[in-house]
This record gives sequence, structure tokens and C-alpha cells, in this order.
Amino acid sequence: MTRPTTILPLERDILVTAIALTSNPGSSFHGYQINKALAARFANHANIGFPTVYRALRRLEDAGFLESRWESPEQAHAEGRPPRRLYALTGAGSAVSAESNVMPVFRRRLRIAKA
Repeated sequence: MTRPTTILPLERDILVTAIALTSNPGSSFHGYQINKALAARFANHANIGFPTVYRALRRLEDAGFLESRWESPEQAHAEGRPPRRLYALTGAGSAVSAESNVMPVFRRRLRIAKA
């Protein structure tokens, strides 16, 4: 796993939104859900494309802030849709806060890109 040297504002906003979506331990979210929540929470993300969000989710996973798994095919089939990739915050991802952008433990390793 390689850690990026910069966390982008979109990625920070994804983590902050994920914290709100996953208030229960062990809960997860999917890409469409985070995209809709981002648009509702941040006006500057109202017209962001799904590919951009999925690339950011992949980067956050590569950085160790998120982990993902595919939901069971049985559940997806029962709901008449393809399986979703579900994301969950890791301990490092949970450490992000809206007020401080990135907690001090990560500031030494990451640079926050200016919006």
C-alpha cells in the first residue's frame, strides 16, 4: 500500500461525509450513496461526476483511509440490481475531522491541497 503525499479537498470531504454516513460501528456506504450525500452536504460538489468520486474512493482506499468489499450477490439479486462495492472507514479515516482537515498524526505525512 502506498500513501499519497497529498489529500485533496474532495477526498477530505468524502471522509467527513463518510463519518456522518457511518455513525454506527461496522456500517458502510456505497459510491452512489456518498456521491448523493456529498452533493447535499457541499454545494461545490453538486455536479461532480461519478467517475471522479470513484477515483477518489480508490485513492482513499490505497492510502489506508477506507476499505472496501463487494456486497453479497444474493442480496443484490434479491433487490434486482448488480452488487455494490461497499466502503467502510478505517481507524485512520475516522481520525479526519472537518475542523482540522487532518488530525496532527497525519499532518506530518500529508499535505492538504488548497481548494
